[in-house]
Amino acid sequence: MANKTVPSRRREVRRGLTRAADAPVAAWLRPQVLWSVAFVLIATTLAGLMAVTYMERVDYRAGQVLDEPVVARVAFEAIDRERTDRAARRARNAEPAVYRPNAAYLERLAEDLDLLRTLAATHERFETVPAAERHRLRLNAELFDLVRQRLAGADGRRDWTRQAHRFVSRLGTLPVLDDDQLDREQPGQVEHTQIVVVTEDEREYYHALEELLSIDSDVAQVQQRIEALARELFDSEELAGYLHNLVISSPQPLIRFDEHATQQRREEAYQLALERNQIPIEVRPGHILAEAGQPLTPGMVQLLEAELRAYHGELGPVRVWMVRIAALGMVLAIFGGLWLYLATYNPRIIANPMRGFVLMALLLLAQALAVVGLMMRPEAVWIMGLFPTLLVAIVLVIAYDQRFALAVGAIHALLVTLTLGQSVGFLLALAAGVAVAVRQLSDVRSRSKLVWVGLWTGVAVAVAVAVTGLLERPLLLEHQFQRIGLDMLSAFGTALATGILVQALLPAIERIFNVTTAMTLKELQDASHPLLRRLAESAPGTYQHSLRLADMAEGAAEAIGADGLLCKVGALYHDIGKINKPDYFIENQARGHNRHDKLSPAMSLLIIVGHVKDGVEMAREFGLPRPIRHFIESHHGTTLVEYFYNAARQQSEAEKTPAPTEFEFRYPGPKPETREAAILMLCDGIESAARTLADPTPTRLDQLVHTMAQKRLMDGQFDECNLTLKELHRIEQAIHRTLCAIYHGRVAYPGQAEARRGEVEPAQPTAEARTATGGTAAS
Repeated sequence: MANKTVPSRRREVRRGLTRAADAPVAAWLRPQVLWSVAFVLIATTLAGLMAVTYMERVDYRAGQVLDEPVVARVAFEAIDRERTDRAARRARNAEPAVYRPNAAYLERLAEDLDLLRTLAATHERFETVPAAERHRLRLNAELFDLVRQRLAGADGRRDWTRQAHRFVSRLGTLPVLDDDQLDREQPGQVEHTQIVVVTEDEREYYHALEELLSIDSDVAQVQQRIEALARELFDSEELAGYLHNLVISSPQPLIRFDEHATQQRREEAYQLALERNQIPIEVRPGHILAEAGQPLTPGMVQLLEAELRAYHGELGPVRVWMVRIAALGMVLAIFGGLWLYLATYNPRIIANPMRGFVLMALLLLAQALAVVGLMMRPEAVWIMGLFPTLLVAIVLVIAYDQRFALAVGAIHALLVTLTLGQSVGFLLALAAGVAVAVRQLSDVRSRSKLVWVGLWTGVAVAVAVAVTGLLERPLLLEHQFQRIGLDMLSAFGTALATGILVQALLPAIERIFNVTTAMTLKELQDASHPLLRRLAESAPGTYQHSLRLADMAEGAAEAIGADGLLCKVGALYHDIGKINKPDYFIENQARGHNRHDKLSPAMSLLIIVGHVKDGVEMAREFGLPRPIRHFIESHHGTTLVEYFYNAARQQSEAEKTPAPTEFEFRYPGPKPETREAAILMLCDGIESAARTLADPTPTRLDQLVHTMAQKRLMDGQFDECNLTLKELHRIEQAIHRTLCAIYHGRVAYPGQAEARRGEVEPAQPTAEARTATGGTAAS
């Protein structure tokens, strides 16, 4: 039976082994590699589309001053926008000015004529007409009788009403203006040759400028025109003279200028001329489309756009796609290089798809911001190139570290330079800004830190922009030094504004990347924080243990270049879960009284282990950052609760029941995932054990520190963090120095030595026992 089993086991082992030929395939099918390939392809596609879109547009605007002339690359035909526009403007200016009848004045005149008809119809004698009406209408007895004769019968009254209405309406079309209006319509001063009077029913009456009359100056001609109109309608010399006197009794212009209607009419004429009278132009290769040093006009910009379309048409689809594929290849090289850097120096990003997604999203959004911003403001090339690049670098140095931020910031600077089609000098200026910003941001310990970073980065970038401008700009053209100065000012302001903006976005950056800045940590270490106050009040022994542990962990972290402030704050909060049941932990118990004496080992285990879960829940409730919560959940890792494990074994032997397993009496974890969390775990056990030493001499403390470090190492508690043996040795030395400082010797005063010799020294548990009890129950 044994002989048959051996070959089957060998076959199982061989099936589990990967053949050499299959090794490359298995490596490429790993999830990390598949995610990396997917991210690179997606980022290349999106970034390449943005780059190609920007490359295939005319990057010019009206008013822009070019540093070098633009020459046509191919022959093409286009619309001469400038000549067409000039012709359309002439058509617009030649459009007649629009006037409207003076409605208020004509309505009052119509009321006077209607009142005259009413008076003549209701009064048989002129003497009975009220004096006020006679004066208003300038009425006499002879004219009153004439009107009564014209109103005789129903036909007479109907004819009078019709003729009066026509007289007022026709009067509103006569070209009678005031002096100011007439002065503006003098021939030679305006381009149009006539005006148009538009009535309420939208009828139009045209008058040459020479026909225009002034109500103030051309009295005789105005009288002649009014009397002729009245004579034509009423067929009476007496009524013609009367109506003229009635009109000029309060002289006002009969028509008024309508500015809104004139502008609308002329704009319509302008647009119609642009559509119907387009003037073509033929451009030969080598023709200068725009001169250097001269501001671009809208016509020049449209001509440049036409040249680009003709150039792409001349290239043909195949060559256009070759250019696009080349651009995509350069973008692929950039993102491929970035991912190789991540695989070499930051594999945790490769292993975590969410981190990779956030990083790619940040880079693509920054590139989109540069592209869209420069499309909207082509002259703001330094602002739109510098701001997203500095934003990426500063965010990444806060979220990760300086080396990573410097590398990715430089790669993004290259991506932006390629996308915007800028020079090597532009790339070097962006790289200088990234380097200066990253160098200053080792941590963020104050609210003004980012402002100062933006300030000094702005100074550095301004100097780089000045150097680039002096090297690349044609200094013989006008205003070049002014433009260099404006570029320096915009670069400085952009860097400063970026620092201020990141300061405002700092809480969001911490949440997105699950990081905690030094400024937040300094706020959390304040003793007035609600959790720390509750810990000091409910569990004073645990609070004192946390304070001592904070100093020890901070020194150990700084010894290996880790984040000492993070260690310190994590130590302050690592035992907040003991607030709920403080009396079950030895450091909070009165001497000689232990609540676990009345509990079974299994029940005691639940209470001891439960303080980790309680602490994590309280941390979430009070909004503690994720890195601080990791200290709470991992400060025991998966260590064994030795005291109660041994107690459970003794109980099972006495009761002759199955012995418990170690797995049942271990903390649920997780193990420390950072160097800082590993330091806290080690300091926690050592600090608890050190308090059990009757005579804590330096030699005993050194032995204790080394023993505890080796025990945690051999138990696999440091497997999930990147802690090296060299760093572990330095941590041991730092902890030993701190313990020697805490347990330093003191000079015994006279009488104290004799008193001590007379006292009975209470029995103290050994360091190992303290580790098993206090090291778990108190820590």
